Amino acid sequence: MNIIQYQALTLPADFYELLKMHAKDYQTQEARFITLNFADPDYNAERGGFHPVEIGLSRQGDAWALSYFTDFAFYGRVMPELEREIDVHFQAQEVYSTFYGTRPLREVAGLVQLLLKNFLSYVAIDAYVVKVQAH
Repeated sequence: MNIIQYQALTLPADFYELLKMHAKDYQTQEARFITLNFADPDYNAERGGFHPVEIGLSRQGDAWALSYFTDFAFYGRVMPELEREIDVHFQAQEVYSTFYGTRPLREVAGLVQLLLKNFLSYVAIDAYVVKVQAH
């Protein structure tokens, strides 16, 4: 599986390897998009846990490109709902955060690198159950 290296920001090699490992069996000829969901089965609004993450890959010719990386969290006190907390749109080079809205990726590159570093450390301790879908 060939994943196009993102040019606007250096991303960890381990991140690309993780994507390849989980998505390789889903890159059929018909597939145009692959969604990877990483979920902590014990995560809930009361006790917390590891935030769920969704990653999207879109087909570009014979390769795949990063589309988005979304980190979700519970918000609300009485009836908490799972909402996006940080949403990285790689192709648009924008990042949304509940704390500051939408910003150009270049302005918040450090946040994105920290987000990916933390995500990879949670993967390394088997915090997530992974589900993959091809569309």
